[in-house]
Amino acid sequence: MSFIFFLVLYFKSIKYYNKNSSDNKVWCDMKHDLILRKRNNINIILTLIGIFSLIFSIFLVCYDYYLEQNAINMNATIKVLDYANGGYSATVSYKVEGKEYEAVVPLTKEEESLTVGDEILIKFDMNNPNKLVKNDHLLIVAIGLGISIILLILSLGKTLKLMRNNINVKKLFKKGYIIEASVNEVIVDNKGKKVKGLYPYKLRARYLNPADNKEYIFDSFDTYIDLNETIRNNGKNTVVVAIDKENFQNYYVDIDSLFKQIKLVDPRDLMKSSKEEVKEEINENNEEADKKVSGE
Repeated sequence: MSFIFFLVLYFKSIKYYNKNSSDNKVWCDMKHDLILRKRNNINIILTLIGIFSLIFSIFLVCYDYYLEQNAINMNATIKVLDYANGGYSATVSYKVEGKEYEAVVPLTKEEESLTVGDEILIKFDMNNPNKLVKNDHLLIVAIGLGISIILLILSLGKTLKLMRNNINVKKLFKKGYIIEASVNEVIVDNKGKKVKGLYPYKLRARYLNPADNKEYIFDSFDTYIDLNETIRNNGKNTVVVAIDKENFQNYYVDIDSLFKQIKLVDPRDLMKSSKEEVKEEINENNEEADKKVSGE
């Protein structure tokens, strides 16, 4: 269930986490910042793999426990030894409630010295004596747990912040103040993480509140979009800011609002309008034909 939950989070979330020095400015829409999108996608994938490995390891532990609870140990007699295909195996026989059963079991290096007639310890299902039980998945469980622990340590914290901040940003846009602030300056964050030789940018916006006649400054998250070029190409000198009504320190500067917004048309609406135009054209043609007939 946890794996499915995070998978739904990955596909449905429209905001992505970007770690920054301020807890209040850690989100971006990621439509244009391909570098951050790649980093965050990798982080989410690592979290999903870690959770899947953990669930799979727990499943194997529970499965081995279930098999052990329904298994019976007993000695079986070796009837035939097989050394073909580079491996060692033996056909063994054992009796359960007076009925004899046969099975083929692999031999360990310690058991390779056994001969026909020797006894070997086997484990069978008490509900199905003809079925041998193999519940030794300790190595697989250890590897799975190791992978999950490492991946979750590296990525889970950021993914949890992703969830928490996604709720926060949605709340800001739903219940907070939405203002349009003036772009004040673009800052190159030399303390940010350098990617492909580039430091991230930060946008600083300014807003003069007419209610109290005070000026407020808002800093965006770090982004690898060239903000100077974006502002120049799109001709925008304002940016949308969502602010918490109760706490002005909790806000979100929407970098995506610097880009030109393109309104997409639903193809179904386009089809409807096309059909209506065709119908109107047919009706007009019919009306003209009727007028001609009546005129004649």
